[in-house]
Amino acid sequence: MYGGMCLGPVNTAAVHALSYPLGVEYHIPHGLSNALLLPYVMEYNIEADASKYERIAEILGAEKKSNSRETALEGVKIMKQLIVDCGLPVSLSQAGVKEESIPQLAEGAIKVQRLLKNNIREIARKTKKYSGVVVPMVTPLRADLSIDLDAVSTLVNHLIDGGCHPFVLGTTGESSSITFESKVALVQKTVEVAKGKAMIYAGISGNCFQESLDQATKYTDIGVDVLVAHVPYYYPLNQNHILNYYQQLASAVSLPLIVYNMPMTTNMSIDLDIADQLSKHSNIVGYKESERGEERMAKAIGLWKDREDFSYLLGWAAKSYEGILLGADGLVPSTGNLTPQLYSTIYESVLAGNNEAAQKAQEKSDAISKVYQENQILCNAIPILKFLLAKYNLCTKAVLLPMIALNEADEKIATEKINNYGTDLKSLNSIE
Repeated sequence: MYGGMCLGPVNTAAVHALSYPLGVEYHIPHGLSNALLLPYVMEYNIEADASKYERIAEILGAEKKSNSRETALEGVKIMKQLIVDCGLPVSLSQAGVKEESIPQLAEGAIKVQRLLKNNIREIARKTKKYSGVVVPMVTPLRADLSIDLDAVSTLVNHLIDGGCHPFVLGTTGESSSITFESKVALVQKTVEVAKGKAMIYAGISGNCFQESLDQATKYTDIGVDVLVAHVPYYYPLNQNHILNYYQQLASAVSLPLIVYNMPMTTNMSIDLDIADQLSKHSNIVGYKESERGEERMAKAIGLWKDREDFSYLLGWAAKSYEGILLGADGLVPSTGNLTPQLYSTIYESVLAGNNEAAQKAQEKSDAISKVYQENQILCNAIPILKFLLAKYNLCTKAVLLPMIALNEADEKIATEKINNYGTDLKSLNSIE
């Protein structure tokens, strides 16, 4: 009773959160788990506020040292010795916990956010360098079809404020229709706005290998963080061609490279065994998947989810929730241009164990995506998306040939549909 009175007003934190999976998986009594984990959590938390743990150490009878941290660590030693004196296990292995189950236990613990949020030092899942929500950004254009630099700033800031990273010169960005000079202008403005705030991805896809290298060199000099490329698409390729192409491209560029599988536009699919071979290349750091298929998605995630040096980014936006739940490292949704916060909600909520919020965000993002994607080919979908962005003052509706900007009748239809989900960007991005 006294323990409940003591803990009730302040709640518990990391020790208890980490203990719960031990009880579920190994049936270790909760009190024993707490005793086992306490000194290690104390040691971890000292880095957040040594003075608090210094006071605890002094109460435990620790000798005062030259600074707060050293005194606090003496308290940890006393706590560990107390556990030994009580005849309790002092390590997970002594308690019968197998090393191979540690990742599963960590996954279970990280979901107990109601307790972890109380901890004095953040405990969160370690994410890979190339992860999170990466939005394939549309290319804002002026009426004369030059790059609208003011709109680039507006849109990039919109994505960053929504917790996302910009990916310029991808499929949604009309990259195959843009001149080299315009590409450079777009990349320069994006880097100017986003550098130090988000990871900047830049596409170098093309049919001419040397042109891709020239783009890579220029974008590297400007300051992007990582390059992305799908296969050349004029000539039909077999898997050996694809393997050789990416090996040579990755070896020729200085920035890290992400392999981009986009059968919708290239009419070629990268076999997963070829992608896995490419994942061993020292300069290939990830794989962006836009091919559909639940079995393929699950297999790919299984291949790389435990690889710290290689990321799987899912471009199948309708499966965002399911993909992150399975262990995908990130999402690449075109609808994120309009609703970056919805996809950040999916990503962050799954990691926090709040599946209800993630599912709500998935359902709303799916509905919004249908406004411009349902029954449309890509050459029609992108102009509708750009019109929607123009409606919310993020860019103009201008597109490059062969695409055609929306006519007034189609604009009216799109407006009626999108108004069902929000009248401004805040309401569009909310699940409330």
